[in-house]
Amino acid sequence: MPHQVMPEIRVAIYYKGRTLTEFLMEFATQLFPDKKEMLLEGIPVFVGDKKRIERLETESGKYPSAKEVEEELEAICRNSELKSLFRVERDTSRANSPYRMVLQDFGGLVGNTNVLFYGAKHPIEEVVDGHAHVAIATGDRLVAKYAIFLAQDPRPETDPQSMLNLLPQGRSMNYEGQLHIAAARHMIWYNHRPSDLAINGRGFPFFPKQQLIFVQGPYHNMYERIMGGELTYQNTPDVEAAVLSDLENQCIGIGIMSSGGTFMKAVANITPEERKGDVCVFNKPVIESTGIVLRSSIPGTDQLVRDVVGAILEINRAVRPNPDTTYEAMRAKLGNYIVPPNGYN
Repeated sequence: MPHQVMPEIRVAIYYKGRTLTEFLMEFATQLFPDKKEMLLEGIPVFVGDKKRIERLETESGKYPSAKEVEEELEAICRNSELKSLFRVERDTSRANSPYRMVLQDFGGLVGNTNVLFYGAKHPIEEVVDGHAHVAIATGDRLVAKYAIFLAQDPRPETDPQSMLNLLPQGRSMNYEGQLHIAAARHMIWYNHRPSDLAINGRGFPFFPKQQLIFVQGPYHNMYERIMGGELTYQNTPDVEAAVLSDLENQCIGIGIMSSGGTFMKAVANITPEERKGDVCVFNKPVIESTGIVLRSSIPGTDQLVRDVVGAILEINRAVRPNPDTTYEAMRAKLGNYIVPPNGYN
């Protein structure tokens, strides 16, 4: 009787960033206890590489070639198993598209099922296109991808399940639940303090027609549907730099904030002569987001996929959201930079 090969369940996850590092810390180490040491060693490499890129951007230094980053990765990794966690790839979401150390893959048995986690730039698309059985993604990316289907209501529903319910029949994925990682919110930033902060029917600032707002690429359609108005969105890889580097003109942007720490560091670098006190953040998020699990319906693997998703969600029951990344903690850190100072509805 021929040997039956068990299917491999493929899980796509963002190849860099907080969703990845928090998933590795909270979930992957429990799914693959035999790889825990290697995974924990990999986390500071991802974090350190991000800091390396941020330092280059600040110092306007020379960006290393792919070969130079590969050599640096070789020097960091103490063995081939750790190095197998990474690949070097351009990060086209940042200015100058620098080479980054991003996730290649890792895997093993979850119960009796062979599972491979691999790094992807667009994990949701991996599920939609049938390349992955499961995606570890974020709610804001799901809403951004399908923003065109959002109802033209004053306050459209933007939770993941509501979004998938809006899609045409025959959609190729299911929303399995929220993960207690990657908590963030999209906030409106000003490099000046508005003298008259009128609020529209959607609970957002009233902007004049054609107001220019700096945004990060994949989100402008989502903002348009949620906020309404005839606004002009300008794409930029770095909203923070676009808004806070020009203090001569009144600039507005929508940036992603988790703890508020990055924003406060940027503000700290503005000298008193540059009107530091005028910088502010509108108190109501455009949208809030966390990690999510999406499941495909690739024929022949349904029960195996459900078992893997079930294992992830079971771990999630014991994961506690990072208290530093709640809205309340972010708001407390921002202090007087929040406007208006009262809450939002």
